[in-house]
Amino acid sequence: MYYATAAREKNISPDKSGYVYGLKANILYEEYIYRGQQLILNKDYKALLTTISQAAVEFKRLCNIHGKVPQIGVVGEIYLKYNAFSNKEIASWLINQGIEVVLPSLLPFFETYFVNNHVNKKLNIKRTGVSTLVSDSLYWYLQKIVRQYDDAAKDFPYYRSFGNIFYTAKQSENIVSLAGDFGEGWLLPGEVCELCNLGVNNVISVQPFGCIANQIISKGVEKRLKKNNPKLNMLFLDFDNSISDANIFNRLYFMVNNCKSLNLLNIPTT
Repeated sequence: MYYATAAREKNISPDKSGYVYGLKANILYEEYIYRGQQLILNKDYKALLTTISQAAVEFKRLCNIHGKVPQIGVVGEIYLKYNAFSNKEIASWLINQGIEVVLPSLLPFFETYFVNNHVNKKLNIKRTGVSTLVSDSLYWYLQKIVRQYDDAAKDFPYYRSFGNIFYTAKQSENIVSLAGDFGEGWLLPGEVCELCNLGVNNVISVQPFGCIANQIISKGVEKRLKKNNPKLNMLFLDFDNSISDANIFNRLYFMVNNCKSLNLLNIPTT
């Protein structure tokens, strides 16, 4: 909700120097994150569902740009993708350019277990401690819970519901073997395919410099990803402690300009 709203809440900066995106959305985000944390600590999950419904209504009110805005997806190494300090806060930078950041949920990273349980058994890779019948039952129970949260957020018009990990695996199977579960494994190309299905054809892949798993899975499958998704435009960013901001943001700037040139709306950068 936050990312979709921040890109659609455009305000003149206090010093009148240009546009600023997501000022009120950020305040609302911090408020609901705090409220959600307290409810989770108190194990009050019914109240959490109610709170998500309230958030959906409030975030919707902040959107003063409606319809399509430029979108860029972010995939990559699990820690680097979600930790703002590690990736030099590229999500905030993109928002300030009027871009909606599309960041896949953290949940599928853990759900890959259910697919891998089938793959390991089918390919005789290793013995599994849990039968596929048990793991499948657990997965469908988890899906039942997940759908409650999807339903709670339905009033937010730009909400993207949680996906099905087996469907993600099916798409990824056309790119890499599902036996490749090291690092982010087959999930990374699967997430790229799902972003393309959503119409998000500009995707950034972030990875630590020298991370073999991500270099192989991400950069190594670019050609096949683009063959299956002709409109896909990918940018690969390596991060380490010596990389300069200019190296990162100059390349991001070109992607943003390309993304906006293909978008129907002419939203100015700051």
